[in-house]
Amino acid sequence: RSNRVFFIMTLALAVWGVGYWYWLSAPTYADALIWLRTLLIGSLFIPILFFHWISLTLDRERKHIYILWAAYSIALLITVTSYTNTGLLISGLHPKLFFPFWPDANVLYSFYICCIYTGLIVYGIFMLFHVRAHTIDSGSRGRINYILIGTVLGFGGGFMNFLLWYNVYIPPYGTFLVA
Repeated sequence: RSNRVFFIMTLALAVWGVGYWYWLSAPTYADALIWLRTLLIGSLFIPILFFHWISLTLDRERKHIYILWAAYSIALLITVTSYTNTGLLISGLHPKLFFPFWPDANVLYSFYICCIYTGLIVYGIFMLFHVRAHTIDSGSRGRINYILIGTVLGFGGGFMNFLLWYNVYIPPYGTFLVA
């Protein structure tokens, strides 16, 4: 199951990546909005799938089943909302820095970033550190170290995108770390 969830997480990353590419290269507002909605589908599920994968990898899925159920439900609700009423998720696309169509976050997206993105990633990192501290086997510790390094680089780089959503004018160069 862990491998399957990891595979689905990589598919979500691919949806995000392809959507991100087409969004930034979109010639019109309407095209940019369509591709932004597409990348949001991937990005909504990435931290949830990450947390699910960590829970499976550390054999803690049963303990977190209600968190997972709630997170997946919220992400599905936000996905449906993003295609029916973008006003709750984003307030529009505007030129920012050297990007012609960059979104402004609205209340639902802020909820997602605070509760799902940040909450699940920080909790996942906490679980990894906790298990690492109580693991004697050097092979398992090494594997957890690699997961922690990848997590900090990937999610830290991805987080750079959110700054511009909130008019913090720092280019999202950290996006390259997601790969």
